[in-house]
Amino acid sequence: MGRSGQLLDRLLLEEAGLTRDAIYIANVVKCRPPANRDPKPEEITACRPYLEQQLDLLDPAVVLTLGNFSTRLLLQTTEGITRLRGASYPYRNGVLVPTLHPAAVLRAAPMPWP
Repeated sequence: MGRSGQLLDRLLLEEAGLTRDAIYIANVVKCRPPANRDPKPEEITACRPYLEQQLDLLDPAVVLTLGNFSTRLLLQTTEGITRLRGASYPYRNGVLVPTLHPAAVLRAAPMPWP
């Protein structure tokens, strides 16, 4: 949605040659938390069976996680996204590729150039 969705669309096309109709987007929690706050652990736990069922049905070869919550949940780790991104990890019948969430990229301060 919004600028984050536009950035995701652009990156998918430029980096992977994919359009939105070639991918499936699933969320860790199935409804937006009030005031767009981070999901609470009990909300993630309550919604996890739905996400697992989606993954079972789709059986994707590649799962791209956007940000900490999905990465930590699916890799079952407490390690942060900044350490995990840039690599792929065995996951189910394929691989999981963690990356920053587009919203986090848009919020980040511009990097100074030398």
